[in-house]
Amino acid sequence: MGTVGQIISALRNGFKELAGRDDYDWAYYPSEYQTQLSQVEKEHTLKVQKGEYSFAEGELLQRGESLPLHPNSRLIYETILQLHPSSVMEIGFGGGDHLYNLMILSPQTRLYGCERSQIQLDFARQRSPSLIADLRVVDASDQESIASLPRVDLCFTNAVLMHLRGKRYMRALTNVFRLADKHVLLMENWARHDFMRDIKSLHERRILPWSEVRFYYRISPEYGRPHLMVVSTERLNYPLLKDYLTLVNPLIEMARS
Repeated sequence: MGTVGQIISALRNGFKELAGRDDYDWAYYPSEYQTQLSQVEKEHTLKVQKGEYSFAEGELLQRGESLPLHPNSRLIYETILQLHPSSVMEIGFGGGDHLYNLMILSPQTRLYGCERSQIQLDFARQRSPSLIADLRVVDASDQESIASLPRVDLCFTNAVLMHLRGKRYMRALTNVFRLADKHVLLMENWARHDFMRDIKSLHERRILPWSEVRFYYRISPEYGRPHLMVVSTERLNYPLLKDYLTLVNPLIEMARS
């Protein structure tokens, strides 16, 4: 997540020091990713079963005594259920668990996902053979490859864009919006890039296909802080994100404590 000094320095310097190489050598990432999964599943349920969660009055509620979902995952799923899109695309689906869980929670939703390697796609299919989703090997930062994907109501990322740098990051950010007709959900490390500034810049330069962009945020009940960015073409009943520091300041306070 970075120290207080790194976060503040990133803000003062417009995140310029974060340009350069991506966080990972992507050829070795599949092995690293599987290690991360094994660590997360010690404290959280990665794949839900039918009946484990219910959605009522806009809230995703746990039923039963299984380990809880990771707070990031729960907030993403709940927001998607609230927006009830007919189609959803995950950029960087990893092991496919988010798409599998959305299939369980919202079986009527058409699901799509892209990953940059065949190894990741094969891993997702092996991990969830019953997953009903259109999965494709596509580099999110490649415009020609992205053009082969269908447009959807909603695109989301979970700790994906934060690992990209320079032109690859900007191309991937652009492509997320080129695939989404209505909504984009970003669950990222807000100190890695000034996502709000970059989206506004792309829109002002008419690089994005959206006629207008509206910024909102959602608060994580578990963390008690603004945690998810919701960008939409529509007016939504979420708090307006007027200042990017709304997302970044809690990271600074958390790093100081």
